[in-house]
Amino acid sequence: MGAGRATQLWIGLARAALVSDTSATSSQRDETDDNTALEPATVARAIDEHQREEAYDQVIVGYLLQIG
Repeated sequence: MGAGRATQLWIGLARAALVSDTSATSSQRDETDDNTALEPATVARAIDEHQREEAYDQVIVGYLLQIG
């Protein structure tokens, strides 16, 4: 897999993990620094803290399978 494709998948995973939090207001999301949002620990924490929903889990697993 090319570096460009891997980067696109990682950004997609980060967006899916972070944006899916509907309880956060848009102003709170705007305050999140883009670089911080892409850090592995931030993405992992967002996934871990998200309530288990089948559709959410499927999206996250889909990205992880493509990255792997």
